[in-house]
Amino acid sequence: MLTVFAVPKPFTAPFDLIQEQAIASWVALGARVILIGDEEGIDAAAARHDATHIATIERNDYGTPRLDSAFSAARQASDDPVLCFANCDIILPHALAAAVAHLSSAHTNFLLVGRCVDVDPANATQPDAAGAGPVRGHDFLDWFVFSRDLFRDLPPFVLGRAGFDNWLVWHARQAGAAVIDASDAFLAIHQRHAHSHLVGGTTWAYSGPEAQANIALAGGRRHLFTMLDATHRLTTDGMIVARRGATFRLSHRFHQARLFAGRAKARLGA
Repeated sequence: MLTVFAVPKPFTAPFDLIQEQAIASWVALGARVILIGDEEGIDAAAARHDATHIATIERNDYGTPRLDSAFSAARQASDDPVLCFANCDIILPHALAAAVAHLSSAHTNFLLVGRCVDVDPANATQPDAAGAGPVRGHDFLDWFVFSRDLFRDLPPFVLGRAGFDNWLVWHARQAGAAVIDASDAFLAIHQRHAHSHLVGGTTWAYSGPEAQANIALAGGRRHLFTMLDATHRLTTDGMIVARRGATFRLSHRFHQARLFAGRAKARLGA
């Protein structure tokens, strides 16, 4: 069985609709769902979706939830062999369930990631939603499916700030895991929203002091990878194919420059 866990924002507009739709998609996969944190409305949302609610999570001095605390809490609450950490604005497709079943039999140590389509929340649950918006870039990492022992002893990154997501891909590569890009097989849905919930908005999320602290904890930008650094890809017929040679991966200098030079501008309205 798959466990999907997340750290939701308060269930106030516009995130109440966004998060309800995301969680409903996880439940539809047949997954165990764990919601972590004590923000407004999380306990009630967990009850509505028959999800597990863990109220306690460690935070930094700004009050921002920590990644290591969330991963540890989810692992302790679930004995499933495969876990998924997802941002609470992501609608996961039904095709993910079959991919997880296949990966569990093919690899003992893996990370599955994939691209998302950017869709207005009002249209995000329509049958054709996956084809209704632009596809986000290889550096937009919004969900992670992984073998349960892959991410132990994480640095105290904070959530919702730049750096931690790219480091997870780097760490999986360093651990010798198969890093699989599912983008050819299916696309998840990112429900479009602004960063008005942050005092400093998008700039704070991607270049503020918390983001800079995340990058320092990662060991610098050289440890920030994207989906271009995947070792394998998942094909439309469910095959896991190794990527070989230089054709699939840009040089680290090039794509890291692309990732950070214009990132705040590119993510306005993300």
